[in-house]
Amino acid sequence: MSGKRTLIIAEKPGVARDIAEVLGKFTKKDGYLENGDYIITWAVGHLAELAAPEDYHPGLKKWSLNTLPIIPEDFFIKPIDSKKQHFRKVKPLFKRSDVNLVVNACDAGREGELIFRYIYFLAECRKPYKRLWLSENTPEAIKRAFSKLKDGSLYDYLFAAAQARARADWLVGMNATRAYTLFKKEKMTVGRVQTPALALLVEREKGIRSFVTKVYWELWGQFVTPEGEVFRALWTDAENGKSVFMTLDEAENIKSALSGEKAGIVTSFETKDSDVPPPPLYNLGDLQQDANRLLGTTAAHTLEIAQVLYERKKLITYPRTDSRYITGLLAGTLMDRLSALAKVETYKDLARKAAGLPLPEAIVNDAGVTDHHAILPACAVPGDRLSTEERSVYDLVARRFMAVFYPPAVHRHSNIFISVKGHHFHAKGSQVIKPGWEEVYNEESWDSNTVDDKNTLPALAALNEGMQLNLASLSVEEKKTRPPGRFTDASLLKAMKNAGSTKELGSVGLGTPATRAGIIEKLISSGYVQRDGKRLTPTAKGEELVDQVSEDLKSPRLTVRWEELLWEIEQGKADAKIFMRNIEDMVRTVVNAAAGGRGAVEQ
Repeated sequence: MSGKRTLIIAEKPGVARDIAEVLGKFTKKDGYLENGDYIITWAVGHLAELAAPEDYHPGLKKWSLNTLPIIPEDFFIKPIDSKKQHFRKVKPLFKRSDVNLVVNACDAGREGELIFRYIYFLAECRKPYKRLWLSENTPEAIKRAFSKLKDGSLYDYLFAAAQARARADWLVGMNATRAYTLFKKEKMTVGRVQTPALALLVEREKGIRSFVTKVYWELWGQFVTPEGEVFRALWTDAENGKSVFMTLDEAENIKSALSGEKAGIVTSFETKDSDVPPPPLYNLGDLQQDANRLLGTTAAHTLEIAQVLYERKKLITYPRTDSRYITGLLAGTLMDRLSALAKVETYKDLARKAAGLPLPEAIVNDAGVTDHHAILPACAVPGDRLSTEERSVYDLVARRFMAVFYPPAVHRHSNIFISVKGHHFHAKGSQVIKPGWEEVYNEESWDSNTVDDKNTLPALAALNEGMQLNLASLSVEEKKTRPPGRFTDASLLKAMKNAGSTKELGSVGLGTPATRAGIIEKLISSGYVQRDGKRLTPTAKGEELVDQVSEDLKSPRLTVRWEELLWEIEQGKADAKIFMRNIEDMVRTVVNAAAGGRGAVEQ
């Protein structure tokens, strides 16, 4: 071997191949690619993990309350058993005398940083390393990123947060799972984030179960304008605004009192126009919620599809992002992205119109971009190489991107009060005056949620105060109060995002956008939750666990505080050692609670 080479560690083989296509011609070796300047290998996801309790002491393999809590003084990492063979191929590459620089090309985020550092440490490498930060997997983006390699130490805080998260999850999961399994004498999987998420589902289910349905009645009048247009209005008490009857007789009595009346007079008619701004660019959570709501796709499957669109198809930017903004530098690429969309027949007219509109300044916010910017379509034409599911998710991203260029939609909201023999009827509705960004969407791709209430008023411009309307009919309708709906992937993602939010903490939520889908699937695979169509329901086992675990384990507020601290560690604003001490204290409390406070735990 001659000359010096740079060793590049990608997270997946596909990304390694993409990088190789940009950096020149490579020879395929056993577990890596090589040319005169570079060696590229891959991690196949996580290659290493935190050691198991029995790796610290053989006696810890047996589960016993007397050995809990297990809190290592120093955490060890080891190759994952199923991937040891590949690690044996990767480790010698770090030792090669012709390798003088290592590049971390794992996914640009907390987990990618952890994957690389674990491999780097296990390989006992001391060579300098740099960071490749990719938000797009296109050749142009890879070239740009390689021209801007960063010193690896700049991401030490990111690694500190990733390491603290991994160790905290190990401590809570390992100790709480053992403690409650021993207590219950059956396998009870407990997690730092999954258990509070399960608690949200259980609380909702108990609310549904305890809900007492109430019957009430409404009185509706059907009115006809002089132009022959028909709409409905609801009887409303003029004094207190009440519009429901708690007995059928009350409603029937008023209906009888109005029997034979054929006319109503418009006593009040008001309209107000409002601007409805376009929705923001997608982050992962928003994309998962819309895909579940509109396409019926689970959060986890949406992420899988988005990863394919990013890694293999190179049609969208990095999906595991929590940002809805782009940087000022990236704003210079927006016209190229619209040009690519304009080559697709479905988007042609919409994209060309968007290209002629001003740059939407609201989406450009350097401070609002965290690890990655919002999800965007790439500067590539999708063609016919997408599956139905891939095309549907891509369509969501493409339309959301185009929509931000369009002006606000203008809706006219109207209220009308009608008097019939001293009784008042009320109707309200809305009309789209200017479609604005809503032009980008159609019924097949979007549920706009813009039309309100029970009714949409016709011919609003033709209605005015003092006008006489024909009362065509009256009807009493029985209604029932409804319990809260069961969670779907979309609504649970939203609840997890907003869980424990306070004015001080903001909306940090349970988990991260990249992990929430996995948490839902973990709850299902553990037997705590079942999915019926879109609905998520806790099982008896799930309810039992939530009823028995300590408040610390199921409290969204506490878990959100941990997430807040992890974010502060990532920003260099908090000490990971303090975070870990707090986690250790919580673990001791949890184990004591599971042991029933009988002093069965050695500390």
